[in-house]
Amino acid sequence: MVANNRPNCETPLVLKPHGADAEQERSIIVDHSPFWIGRRPENDKQLIRSDISGRHAVFNFDDGSWWVADNNSTNGTFVNAHRVEGTRPIRVNVGDVLYFATKGFVVVCEEDDSANRSLYNTKVLGESTNIRGVMQLIRIINEQRTYPHFQPIVDLELDETVGWEALGRAMTEDGPLTPAQAFFLAQHNKVEAKLSRRFRESAVACGRCHHCWGDTQGLMLFLNLHTAEIPDSAFIDSLKDLADAEFRRYFRIVVEMPESWVCKTEEMRRLTQQIRALGMQVAYDDFGVGQSRLTDLREVPPDFVKLDRHLVQQAAVDKVQYDLVKAIVDACRKMQIRTLGEGIETKEELEACKSMRVNLGQGYYFSRPLPAYELFSKNTRELPNQCQFVRLDLLPRREGHERPSAARGVAQPG
Repeated sequence: MVANNRPNCETPLVLKPHGADAEQERSIIVDHSPFWIGRRPENDKQLIRSDISGRHAVFNFDDGSWWVADNNSTNGTFVNAHRVEGTRPIRVNVGDVLYFATKGFVVVCEEDDSANRSLYNTKVLGESTNIRGVMQLIRIINEQRTYPHFQPIVDLELDETVGWEALGRAMTEDGPLTPAQAFFLAQHNKVEAKLSRRFRESAVACGRCHHCWGDTQGLMLFLNLHTAEIPDSAFIDSLKDLADAEFRRYFRIVVEMPESWVCKTEEMRRLTQQIRALGMQVAYDDFGVGQSRLTDLREVPPDFVKLDRHLVQQAAVDKVQYDLVKAIVDACRKMQIRTLGEGIETKEELEACKSMRVNLGQGYYFSRPLPAYELFSKNTRELPNQCQFVRLDLLPRREGHERPSAARGVAQPG
């Protein structure tokens, strides 16, 4: 990071207080770099709260963007419910929700900007530390108020859909939640593992119903694990529910391991063996950021490596980055590991992945995540009563017309 770099007056970072006591506090204007936040008076902004460390976090302005790093604080710094790991910085954008321990802020364009610029429903997120937020989570998990979306995974050589990634959504009294919103609430109430399992169960229930899917035999379904699940050995028991012959008749299951666990060699070796013993495959998610390394691939090779979307985006515009990503792809090919480019949004990013001989692609260029009935253009009037979209009253009110399929030609198993 660049130290003591004074940004111009057009690029201050405005942090609007967020949460129960937000109306009684003023916004923080981060207008120079570095900018320190913490409990001690020598910080650029003093936050006098018992759970905030003396020198809690620091903002730096580098290469036209603001970044926040945690200063090894006791209770952590969070960006959109993701904890900032050690001193590794995270880019900060308008609409992000930041927490220093339990003190929250929303990043806005101007000091008087309204909260509707936020990407998040601040009414819901602001309640994450009170009883209403707890009750919302209890209802989401215990009453199975979750439902799945699926994003196609495309073979870049054949231009055919060969699988899907399941992504969870949740419904509260205030409306639907994205995964980031739901895990933000879960993190502050220590139920991330339960929520992750509930999302997975929703996807499996949709796959087992199979009303919308057609012939998927031999095609892949990628399912996510949350880092909070892995230390508890009980999560393997939850995966055993997916290993029955009936469900595997529909899909080949691929379990996505969080990037932060890839470097834990011995743990990954044990987990990979357990997952494969259940007849499933393993993918390393978000590879190329954080702590993941090529040596980890050599020590415990997965079946798939999902290249982080930032690598894909940068490879399309930067020759050095292109060469670095291509080296990863070449190394994976030699180890017979299939690669998947995440977050492909433009034709340039697609062409870069093809040029590097990345095997698979995923992103908005192909399709945004959708319910199964939208992926396969099913008439919503014909959905069975047990469908989660019927049960939670999530279907569009105006029906009766066929939607164009968002998935490309589905590859038929050979």
